[in-house]
Amino acid sequence: MKGQHSVVNSQASLELAIQELRDTWERNRWLQLSISTEKAKSKLQFSAMHVFCEWLAEEFNDRGLDMKVVLSHHPEISWSKDTVKEKIWKPVYKAISEKATTTQGSTKDYTDTYDEINKFIGNTWGFHVAWPEDKSKRAA
Repeated sequence: MKGQHSVVNSQASLELAIQELRDTWERNRWLQLSISTEKAKSKLQFSAMHVFCEWLAEEFNDRGLDMKVVLSHHPEISWSKDTVKEKIWKPVYKAISEKATTTQGSTKDYTDTYDEINKFIGNTWGFHVAWPEDKSKRAA
């Protein structure tokens, strides 16, 4: 049962998890458990984060705000989805969630990260980029 991960979301899955715990206890006489009630981020939310990074990169570039201006002491480099994710999203995400990677995030981690970035962008440069509800339609 090393590193096993289970989701308990019904009475039936609860019963299976309890039985697995009992069986593992009988085999090993030692268990270490970690239980969370935080839902993992959804595939849609993970996809939306990438779209947000892309849109923010476009907005920075359209406004002439290169990475040097935004991050200070960097050469002029245009923004991309990946640079927004690496230079803005991940540092804020790690500070808020204390999780090593974006794949470990909860829905709350993603919402809190977006809110902090959006607030920073609005307060610093006076614009906001909406969170994507439909990744094919960017709000004007």
